[in-house]
This record gives sequence, structure tokens and C-alpha cells, in this order.
Amino acid sequence: MKNLLKENNAGGLSIERYDANDNLISVFTGLEFTETKNGLQDLIDYGSEWDYDCAGGNTNGYHEDGNINGDIKFDTDRELNCYDVADDDETTKVVAEYNDETKELKIYVDVAGHSASDYLNLKLEA
Repeated sequence: MKNLLKENNAGGLSIERYDANDNLISVFTGLEFTETKNGLQDLIDYGSEWDYDCAGGNTNGYHEDGNINGDIKFDTDRELNCYDVADDDETTKVVAEYNDETKELKIYVDVAGHSASDYLNLKLEA
């Protein structure tokens, strides 16, 4: 299993969780709104200590079968799921990743924007 922290061009942050075969399992969005900035620990613990159904406030959690808010896809009657909200835009960057099996954590400081730097408590010099 692996977790990816992504930052989009507008500063939106999400964690995506993948199984051993790189199938998307869940997505947690809105992390740029969290008041606690425990980004590295959140990334490591996602899927084991907490999961998509822990969303609250301005954050949203989505699983492959649906989401906790019951949000409906705007052009269908179908409930949104993690595939609908996974951010695959070309401007979205993976800023950190964690592999459960190898316990390997990678941070890509060269692509981390302001939101990711703040969330991860990175002290970047201008």
C-alpha cells in the first residue's frame, strides 16, 4: 500500500491511497483547510490509523464505493467515489509519498507549493 500527497495548482491538498497493485482505494481532500499541520504523520498514518471516513469540517473522504457526505455526481444520479475526485490534472504534483511495506517516505520539496510546504511544516527559503 502507498499514500500520495498531491497539491494542485490552486493549493488544494489531497491524499490518495493505493493498494499493492496500484489500484486507487480512497481519497481524502481539503487538507489545505486543516488547522493542525501534521502532514507527514497524516500521510504515514492514512489507511492505518485514520481513513477516508474521518472527514470533517471542510475536508471530504471518498472510498471506491462512495463518500461519507453522499455527494452526487452533477451529471448523473450516482454518488461520487474516489475515482471521481482523484486529481490527475497535469498541473497537480505529487509532493510526498509513503510506502507502508518498505516504510519509505519521500518528499519532493522542489515541487511543493505554499499549501504543501505549510501542511508538511517545511521551512523553504525564497
